[in-house]
Amino acid sequence: MRNVQSKDILPLTIEPRSIELERTNSVETPLHVTQLLAILRRGARTIGAFAIVGVTLALLIGLLIPIKYMSIGYLAIDPAKWPREVDLTTESQSERTEAALPQDAMIDAVMDTHEMALNANAFMERVARILSPARGSDSLSASETAPAAMSIPPKPFGLEELSRRMTIWLDMLHPGKTADLDGKRLGKSIKIFRDKHSLAFVINGFAETPERAAAYVNTLMNVYVAERLEERRAVVAREFGQVEARIATLKRLASTKSNQARQMIRAGAPSSSSQNDFFDQRLREAVGEVSATRSLLPPLERRQASLRGQLENLKADVGVMAYAVAPGAPNTPHPLLFAVPALILSLILGSMWVVVREHMNDTFHGEADVEGKLQAPLIGLTPEVSSGSDEPERYLIRWPRSVFAESIRFIVCALGLANPTSRARIILISSCLPGAGKSSLARCLATSVARLGRKTILVDFDLRSGRALDFGVTSPESVVTFPLKDDFEYAIQGLPEFRCDFLRIRKSESEPLNMFAEDQVPKMFRRLGEIYDCVLVDGPPLMLLSEARLLASLVDQVVIAVRWGTTRDVVAANALKQLRGSERVSKRKIDVGVVLTHVNLKRHAFYGYGDIGQSFAAYRGREIRS
Repeated sequence: MRNVQSKDILPLTIEPRSIELERTNSVETPLHVTQLLAILRRGARTIGAFAIVGVTLALLIGLLIPIKYMSIGYLAIDPAKWPREVDLTTESQSERTEAALPQDAMIDAVMDTHEMALNANAFMERVARILSPARGSDSLSASETAPAAMSIPPKPFGLEELSRRMTIWLDMLHPGKTADLDGKRLGKSIKIFRDKHSLAFVINGFAETPERAAAYVNTLMNVYVAERLEERRAVVAREFGQVEARIATLKRLASTKSNQARQMIRAGAPSSSSQNDFFDQRLREAVGEVSATRSLLPPLERRQASLRGQLENLKADVGVMAYAVAPGAPNTPHPLLFAVPALILSLILGSMWVVVREHMNDTFHGEADVEGKLQAPLIGLTPEVSSGSDEPERYLIRWPRSVFAESIRFIVCALGLANPTSRARIILISSCLPGAGKSSLARCLATSVARLGRKTILVDFDLRSGRALDFGVTSPESVVTFPLKDDFEYAIQGLPEFRCDFLRIRKSESEPLNMFAEDQVPKMFRRLGEIYDCVLVDGPPLMLLSEARLLASLVDQVVIAVRWGTTRDVVAANALKQLRGSERVSKRKIDVGVVLTHVNLKRHAFYGYGDIGQSFAAYRGREIRS
């Protein structure tokens, strides 16, 4: 690996619209299959989280759906028992039977009438009263029509009910309970369909338990058959009474006419011939009326006998073809059936989210992002160190062959600090915003360069925060305060643990920019350049404090720490634009390089850049040996 000197690093050249153009091109460029697969691979965890959440929600929704059992019963219609107007004078039995049969045109109308009667609210209310005896009594008892008790109210939905439903799905069924029914609720629990190929109705009952579902159907069918039987008995009884009254009337009329004829015979014929003719005519009329009246009695008597036989053996025009039985399994879809479509939908949504998020991502992940969006060279990257480890500089000393230590050495070589014959260098370590890891990077670079045998000093020039103060400092009071009244070298502290020196600049009580206006900071830097081989300045963030731009004009090189996957490209571009706008920086042509910090090597490897970060990812957690 060759050493990269300062002349190898490209100077800062940024066009004002370069960031926007790059972003526009990235959005309009279509994704190839390999790129899409790489994006999905990087977002595997997110897609997996979508799938887990989606399947969990689907299972919960499936468990929250009330469990329903469906029981089926069949109610048949017998058209031969439908009442019809029959000519009582018909003597032929075949003619009477044919006349009693309904016409085909009437079948649909009668079936529709039965369907309306079965779905009537009043009928449902009567059935509900039988199923819930506590609400009242009816002509039929619950024990005669329903095989299961219906009067136990249910418990409210809660953990116990949820546990019961889960137990059911695990084939450990507990008997359920329901509240008292009313006609409206029962109507929603029973569905009645007319079979297209027969004179029958299919009745489906839905309930929380299999026994109750069967009881709904059987009770409804029994009540309907019983009511139809009562209606038919009432019709036949009414007709029987009418026929009986008619027979009695005819008998009385025949008896009256017969008595009148007898009286006329006893009185005898009158003497005159004219009256005799009139007497004979009246007598014949009376006898004829008696004969006519008596001729009407035999058909009525036969009808009376027929109706009496019907009353004794009366059957309804409907009957139960098949009773409902308690089903063995719920009719509600199993919760696992929701899992498969939920899994597919979640994977699709997760993939779409990952692709959109990746396509709209405006952070930095590799050299292509840095050079394409910032037009600045990437001089290295530093892996993230777990929070439970030592401070980065101590981790560097403790694990000199680790991936993290090797990444720092790469940056040292890229900055040309590994060459013992190179001139003294003053390097500013800055960032766009706080939290990018610039102080840790400065401490690690100072430690690594010092361990190469070069005389190194770290200057904490972050006047507002001073995060480098914990860098092994034993005397926090030893600081430099501007304006300088005497020599500043008294405040330099030696750090034997890190083999380098440390100097902290204290915030000025007056205007902070006075130290630059009075040429005191340039003098101090020139003096440090005479004493040390390498001067590393931990400066303030570029987008936060104005001193950063002034410090950048006093150093030989600027290193900007950009946090991997966090710092936005617009923020970094604006920070570099500020540097480019500084007249002194432009005149001196100060080199600027970018270091990606806190790199997640495992995720970085998914991008497939083929850079040093991908090589580091193969050795993360292990020592690199030559």
